[in-house]
Amino acid sequence: MAAIIYQREGIQVDALEGTNLREVSIGAKVELYKALNKFLCCNGNGDCGTCVVDVVAGEDNLSDRTPAEQRMLARKPKTYRLACQTLINGNATIQTRP
Repeated sequence: MAAIIYQREGIQVDALEGTNLREVSIGAKVELYKALNKFLCCNGNGDCGTCVVDVVAGEDNLSDRTPAEQRMLARKPKTYRLACQTLINGNATIQTRP
């Protein structure tokens, strides 16, 4: 099990290693999307960039950036990830809606 700490929300969620960060977040009722983006999102296909999070700690415990992330986050800090494209491999601290 991996511990995902959501800094903004002040909660910790246990997740199985290899699970998707977006799915874990939604299951924990953590709001990933700003304003209307929850209605405009691509539902986890990596096409819209609306589920962006900032990895505060534990970046090495997450999967590598996918090609979709490379494209969508090219001008963003390296700690920014798309939750829908990120697999959990260990403990991490996440800042939602950076």
